Formats: sequence, structure tokens, C-alpha cells
Amino acid sequence: MKFALACVGSRGDVEPFAAVGRELLRRGHDVRMAFPPNTLGFVESAGLAAVAYGPDWRAAQDRDVGQIRNPVSVLGEIMEQVSQVWPQLGTTLTALADGADLLLTEVSSQGLAANVAEYYGIPLATLRFFPAPDAEPDDWRVVTELQDAQRRALGLPPATERSGQQALEIQPTTSSGFPRWQPHGPSRAGDGPSSAR
Repeated sequence: MKFALACVGSRGDVEPFAAVGRELLRRGHDVRMAFPPNTLGFVESAGLAAVAYGPDWRAAQDRDVGQIRNPVSVLGEIMEQVSQVWPQLGTTLTALADGADLLLTEVSSQGLAANVAEYYGIPLATLRFFPAPDAEPDDWRVVTELQDAQRRALGLPPATERSGQQALEIQPTTSSGFPRWQPHGPSRAGDGPSSAR
């Protein structure tokens, strides 16, 4: 099978995708990946190849450290950055998913990826590696407007429901997803039987 994996987050977001990518490759699948440019060195050190996807978030964080006193005051600037980056993300994701059998992304790109998956007629799965709050980026009005523009560019009809709503969610934060995971207290490698092969 051919898989397309894309994540726009920080290294903490990229690491689970790199683990999934390595395992898919080990099992003989064709895997294409896209991550922020500041994480490509890490991904390559794990023996994986990826293309740049989105901005260097680390540079933006480093620039803003200690400068922002009230996060609400920069919300407009953040939304403007999202508006500028969104079309680039869509172009990269559309190229990455061409010929794929499944598109896997994280929750902040779920709406963007849903449009691409619909365009190619392939399934979409969303990897959630921590419990997500009820309010997601897809709820923001500006993102909905960007999704509508992306759908028009792909030649898709207007959405009748929130993009990505029908995505398969892989959320391994339960004992069934992680057999040794314990909701209270730390678990150690080797505790209990392992079903992972």
C-alpha cells in the first residue's frame, strides 16, 4: 500500500508520525511524508525521507519568546499567518497524496487533508496522540473560509459538513491502543504482556 503522512506541528507532534512511518516502511509499504522544515533533520536521522511542509515553527517560536504578554493580542496576527500558509500546505499535501491509498494527518490539518482525500477518493485517518479538547482549529471561521477556497481550487463542491468529520481517528491513549498504558501512574517497558509484534 501507499501511505501519505503529513504533520505541521512541532517535534513532539512529528515523532509519532516518524514512528508510524518507520513501521509502515518496515512492513514493506510505500510511505511519503511531509513535515515542517525544522524537523527534517530529525526525520532523516531516523532513516526516513520527507519533504518540507509548512513554515519553520521553531523560528517563529524563538522570535516570539518573551515578547508576547497577552496571547489574545496576537490572535489576529496568528490567523493572518494561517491564511498565508494554508494554500502552500494544500499544494504540498495534494502533491504528496497523489497515488496514495491512505492519507494520515494530525488534527490541526484534518480539514485541509479531508479535502485532498476527497479529491483523490482515498480514505483519511487522523492520528491523535493525546486527548484533544472540544474546540479544534477547524472550528475557527477563517479556517472554514480557507477550506472552502481550497475546495473550489480542487474543483470540489461546497462542503455540506465540517471537513474531516468522517475521518478515521487513531487515538492510542487507551489501554486497548497501548496495552501497557496506565491511566494513573507511570508504566514501564516490560510491565505486563506485550501484544505488539
